[in-house]
Amino acid sequence: MPPTFSKMKQFLALLILPTLLHSADLAIEKKSGVFQSFEGDGYDNWLVQGPAFGLGPSVQSPPGLDTPVKNYANESFLCSAHGGLASTGTLTSPEFIAPNTHINFLFGGSRQGVAFEILHNGKIIHSQTGDGDSVLRPRTCNIAPYLGKKIQIRFRDNSPNGFLIADHLTFLHYPSSEFPSATRNGSAYEPGLTSAGILPSLIIPEGLSARIFANHENSQLHSPTALSVAENGDLYIAETHRFRHGIFDNRMHLYWVLDDLAANTVEDRRKLHEKWQHKVPTKPFQEYSEKIRLLSDTNNDGKADQSKIFADGFNNLLDGTAAGVLAYNGKVYFACIPNLYLLEDTNNDGSTDTTDPFAQGFGVHISLSGHDMNGFAIGPDGRIYGTIGDRGLNITTREGLTYTLPDQGCSFRFEPDGSHFEILHLGLRNPKEIAFNEFGDAFTVDNNADLGDKCRIIRLIEGADSGWRINHQMMHTFHRQIGLAKQPNSIWMADHMWDLQNEHQPAWLLPPIAHLTNGPSGLTYHPGTALGGQYQGHFLICDYKGGPAASGIWSFRLEQHDANYILADASKFIWGLGATDIDFGYNGTAYITDFVNGWESTNQGRIISLFDQNEIPETRAIAQLFQDGFTHRSPKELLELLEHPDYRVRQRAQFALEKTPKALAHFYTKLISNNPVIGEFNPDNPLLPPLDSSSQFTLAGLHSIWGIANLARREQNQFATAALLALLSHNNAEYRAQAAKHLGESTLVKPDRLIAALKDESPRVQFFAALSLARLAKPQAFQPLLALAIHANDLNDPYLRHAATYALSRSATPNEIASLSGHALPEARLAALVALRHLRHPGVNRFLFDHNPAIRHEAIRIINDDSIEAARPALPP
Repeated sequence: MPPTFSKMKQFLALLILPTLLHSADLAIEKKSGVFQSFEGDGYDNWLVQGPAFGLGPSVQSPPGLDTPVKNYANESFLCSAHGGLASTGTLTSPEFIAPNTHINFLFGGSRQGVAFEILHNGKIIHSQTGDGDSVLRPRTCNIAPYLGKKIQIRFRDNSPNGFLIADHLTFLHYPSSEFPSATRNGSAYEPGLTSAGILPSLIIPEGLSARIFANHENSQLHSPTALSVAENGDLYIAETHRFRHGIFDNRMHLYWVLDDLAANTVEDRRKLHEKWQHKVPTKPFQEYSEKIRLLSDTNNDGKADQSKIFADGFNNLLDGTAAGVLAYNGKVYFACIPNLYLLEDTNNDGSTDTTDPFAQGFGVHISLSGHDMNGFAIGPDGRIYGTIGDRGLNITTREGLTYTLPDQGCSFRFEPDGSHFEILHLGLRNPKEIAFNEFGDAFTVDNNADLGDKCRIIRLIEGADSGWRINHQMMHTFHRQIGLAKQPNSIWMADHMWDLQNEHQPAWLLPPIAHLTNGPSGLTYHPGTALGGQYQGHFLICDYKGGPAASGIWSFRLEQHDANYILADASKFIWGLGATDIDFGYNGTAYITDFVNGWESTNQGRIISLFDQNEIPETRAIAQLFQDGFTHRSPKELLELLEHPDYRVRQRAQFALEKTPKALAHFYTKLISNNPVIGEFNPDNPLLPPLDSSSQFTLAGLHSIWGIANLARREQNQFATAALLALLSHNNAEYRAQAAKHLGESTLVKPDRLIAALKDESPRVQFFAALSLARLAKPQAFQPLLALAIHANDLNDPYLRHAATYALSRSATPNEIASLSGHALPEARLAALVALRHLRHPGVNRFLFDHNPAIRHEAIRIINDDSIEAARPALPP
């Protein structure tokens, strides 16, 4: 099927989907009538001409405006002083049908040379100017004569020394002066935060100190997007020089939207640029290169005194943003669409000797800027994890596996040498960095689509789908370019896919844990030491909104709840900084990349360091551990380091211990070292004594289990598998859960005990047991998994249901699963339907005639989804 036709088929399918807005949503929409809120990082499908309005709404007074903007709504507003007062330009909406009789909005600015205008058939039918200051005031315009007719809205600034400001356009059937208040209320105060004393707007936690580690003036730093701290304390900084200077997006070039939508490979994207080079020459795409900068503090004064380029030459026509970097074991992993790189400085001259990618094919679409690859994080399994946004991918791995996901973002992982790349979690829009908590679970934060949805904290689960497809954006932002006069109903919004768990969501969807941030970027997890320990157990997520006033870093904590997590608390960690990434140095210092301002590459940037003066002696010892390394240490010393309060120390000790002789015995000894050995030797594992099931949970024990699991997976060690099986009988639920989680990649042949774990009293154990059975694909697990799926539906637990149905899809043939369409229990039929969706199998058609309307509706949604390529049958009456 030709790519263009395939994509248009998806759109037509979505158009006939009978999932209209629910009455509650309609009531909200009629009450608010919001047409354009001027929130987010762009202007949607409005036409920008000239430099005056910049690339997106403002979050603070632009440099060209000396007085503060007052009385705007929410976080940001429209302003025409982006290029200074002398800049001119227009911002024009697409043509649309006037939906109501009154336009209400906030407006201000100069009295002459600027205007808010309404156009009909290209002619101005209404115009207003400002009041001569930077205060936004309510305005109303009666357009009753044009109700139901096509109009446009235009903001115009052709004054050489003037400006306009505007915000929050609404359509109502009456005049209104009620608008949301400014989120920040013009105040930098936050409980528990105080001025950092180094930048006017920066506030930090009380008791901590901050300094400027590096900036453009001293270190030539340029638009930093991500950073990573190496074992020796050096900082590797990903810099973007191509953002808007070689990296564009569809909002800037609407004429190529259909071609971009049709692209299925990176080569298709190359052909797109060649096709349109008469409008946008390809040469400028290659004028600037993304870079990795190496910063060093050689005299230990807390400031960078050496700066050099570690890697350069990423200026191919197809190259995207330098958005992910990880320094690990003397090597540097780099994410820059369309490639993943493993860089190495073999001669120690401070620059890489290798630039060949180990994986290619990322970034099928141009899409929206910033929807690139991000990363990285090291999992407890020793693999490296990353994410990519909905620019999509189409890659073939070293092992010959092909992954084709052109229209959605996902998370992925690979071995440190670049082998065994695999996809994990699907349906993401613009996910950012990954972070693991102390229990080895992975999380990211996904960006909103500016459709009224919110940013989402997401737990990354194998085989899971968060529901996003690029179609949701295309049909809203670019509906005219794909041939639709009106914006269709958004399935993403109508089915509340973005929202927390609710009754409107599809059964196959894995909902987010919580909503947090407005512009998520870098994510990390507190290592257990550093910053006085007051943020132990917390994630830190950068929230970048185009400028320091609305940007900073949030702290949040998650707690286990049944098979999943809940948000326990969230608060601002630091604020007033254009933060794009945060990473902890081994010296206890948190390093933060500061993009400073705007939505394009500039010759500005900073690295801010945050530290606790009183903690320096303790953290210096950790820094020395990493400088000295771990592989030369004795098993006895490594076992002691498994009890270290810093997660990173425990992890490196675990990895080093895995490579020692008798590693399994060392890990097993750690599990039983503080507990008496009872009973006889385990007949399934004659080399090891049985584990006392009453032994207490410790973090050292947890890392020991991970070490055993890695031996079972990487070395296919049957005795390590036996040790994991023994842990299924442990009295501690977390130990049982971890054993269940990792048995799926072990040498396990007989799954009986893992199947029995599906009935464990802990939902977390059940969850991981099901996911492992999905890996093992054992037919004898089919009926127990079906029982768990029915139980999950009774509990209305989408996480447990996902694990059960995902495993169900791999434990039987599609025909065996489809035969459940005649099962007496609707919960069983729903489980079968979701399992068939996992397989992308047309057997879902059987459920179109189910006598349960909820199951019929679910089947229709699945068939209309782009995941099922089978011919669509005639729908029943």
